[in-house]
Order: sequence, then C-alpha cells, then structure tokens
Amino acid sequence: MESYASAKRNPGDIEMFIEVHIEQGKRLEKKRLPCGIVTGIAGLCWLEITFEGEAGHAGNTQKEDRQDALVAASEFIVEANKLPTTISESAVATIGRQLVEPNGVNVIPGQVTLYVDIRDIDSQTRDQLVDETIHITRRIAEEHQVNWQYHEKSRVTPVPVDESIQEKLKKSFQANNIEPFSLPSGAAHDAMIIGTELPIAMLFVQSKDGVSHNPSEWSALNDGLQTVHVLKTFIEDLYTF
Repeated sequence: MESYASAKRNPGDIEMFIEVHIEQGKRLEKKRLPCGIVTGIAGLCWLEITFEGEAGHAGNTQKEDRQDALVAASEFIVEANKLPTTISESAVATIGRQLVEPNGVNVIPGQVTLYVDIRDIDSQTRDQLVDETIHITRRIAEEHQVNWQYHEKSRVTPVPVDESIQEKLKKSFQANNIEPFSLPSGAAHDAMIIGTELPIAMLFVQSKDGVSHNPSEWSALNDGLQTVHVLKTFIEDLYTF
C-alpha cells in the first residue's frame, strides 16, 4: 500500500500535458472545422436552491391566497437562463434537476428544490454569475412571497490554457492549412486535474451533432487524422519556437 501511494511522477520531469478529446458540442461542426484550440477548462459551481410556499387545493385556493413555489421557481429558471450572456461569452447556467412537492396533479406546489450548474473558464466571471444567481433568487422569492434558501454543493477552480501555448497551437494549425479556431471547454477533462501542476494544451475534435456519452457519439476519421497532424506539428515545434 505504501508503494502504491508513493507511485507518482515527479512533475519536474514533465514539460507539458497535451490532451486530445472530442468537442462534445457543435461549434466545430458549425464552422466545418476538423479541430479547435481549447482556451481553458471551465470550473463549475453547483447550487441547490429551494423555494418554499404553501401547498393548497388546486380548485378552491384563489390566486390572491396562493404561495405557489413552482411559479416562483419557473420565473427563476427563465431569469437564470438569461444571466450568463450578460456576464461572459463563455459562461453557462443550467437547471437540470427539479423536485416538486407534494407533486400532486390537484395540489398547489408547496416546495420546489432545483439544482443550478454554473460554469465558466474564468473564476471571476463564474463567481460573479453565482452571486447574480443568488441575487435573483432572493428577488423572485420576495416578489412571490415565498421563503427561499440555497446551499453550495460544489465549487471547482477553472483551469486556463496559457496564451503562449495557444499561440503555438495556432501556428501548428496554420502549418497544416487549418483555420485556427479557439473555444472553451465547458466539460471537465484530465487536463483540468493535471493543469493544477503542469502547463497544459488541449485540442478538440469535431463531434457529429455534438453528441457524447451516447451510442450515437461519432467523430469522423479524417477529422481525427487532421487533429493528429496538428498535434505532431505542435510537439515537434515545441523545441524550435
């Protein structure tokens, strides 16, 4: 066990970690490009937000007497969806899970808990988006006269790719007659973990329809081949720039 725990490489022996991965998005496909340069890997923040109103009979509770937690939550979802582009081009916010209680067809929702996934490649703008999300939660809860609370479930630091490395990648693209196209990675990758210790570079390969983690996931052989040529040029030129 001791030998297992101590079995690690010395970071000083490694110059750089380079990763190639499918994009898991549609930007390269829309641009009709085989591959792209990753500018950074987004750090996520997960918020658990709860709106608490009062359950009531759907037929006999008048509008002025209602404290519908789902109406408040629905307005929050719409507003939260608008926020990222007001703060950063690379920021995103997603509400992918929602729990409604008591979840009856003829019952006014008394409580809604939802989960917000907030990501950006820059810590400052990501954290600003988190703060703004909490601000609109408070405002909407007050407007609908429901209680609210939030819990931060996770916060991960983004990992940027050094601009000098991105410039070297651009030259490798040009050397292979491929238009250099830069894009952020919203998903986490191995380079994110290693990037806390070492310089990283990352290339995305075009994904068909942006599908991933699915049997339909597909990247064309030619796109992969062109990416390998860029990778080869980049590694060879690391020692000549």
